[in-house]
Amino acid sequence: MELTPLQDDVVVKKYLDDIEIAKEKVAAAAKLASDALKGDYKQLSDDGKLIYDQSMLKVTFYTTEYTKAAAAYEAAKALHTANKNKVVQIGLDLEKNKVAMAAAVA
Repeated sequence: MELTPLQDDVVVKKYLDDIEIAKEKVAAAAKLASDALKGDYKQLSDDGKLIYDQSMLKVTFYTTEYTKAAAAYEAAKALHTANKNKVVQIGLDLEKNKVAMAAAVA
């Protein structure tokens, strides 16, 4: 009967070893799943960076175009004001000429 404690100890240690092996299998499966997700994450991250870079190119383009359009608008507004002032001046000159013509005719 001296071997019974040793046999019991072997049974217990085998049982605990089986539990550890099962835990290792679960951890290995979790690592495989994690590695697969890591690849998906990398792909999504790369896609996101590409979309961001393309968006920033568009923002830069539209900002440049807006700046050009704003400058063109300001130039056109200045020309419009100058032309409007010329029209007023021509109207005043026309009235002077009408008065001068009437005086000359009279």
